[in-house]
Amino acid sequence: MVIKAVEKIVDALALLMEAYTEIQTTVEADFSGEDDEDDDNPDMNVEVEAAIVNELRNSLEAFIDAEDFSTEEIASLISGLTEALEEIDPDVFEDSEDELYDDEDDEDETDDASYYEDDEDFDDGYDDDEDLEDDDDFDEDFEDDD
Repeated sequence: MVIKAVEKIVDALALLMEAYTEIQTTVEADFSGEDDEDDDNPDMNVEVEAAIVNELRNSLEAFIDAEDFSTEEIASLISGLTEALEEIDPDVFEDSEDELYDDEDDEDETDDASYYEDDEDFDDGYDDDEDLEDDDDFDEDFEDDD
């Protein structure tokens, strides 16, 4: 029984990859147009990827509408496939994760010294002891008069 199910999955994956390749080829052809220079354009690649994702979303919506499966069931299948693929090739998603973290790091990096260097109001001679003295005055202001 399991062997028959495995064969169905293999056949279905072959059909899925064939259809995905067809979508990918069609979308890339639509976006490439007459300029071959756009192949190296990162903005064009983002647009192509977005268009492919849009087609995949449309396919998923059509499948969900036509078949009796929930999004949770589909997500479970995709999660299982992802886990199995990571077992086969542990580095398969490493590049995309590295790119994600690199993008986040680029946005978050700030050199504090250079940030405050241009700030005229920033006082480099800040004295931590001044704060301690001010805290004593603050406590006195709020003591109970009982």
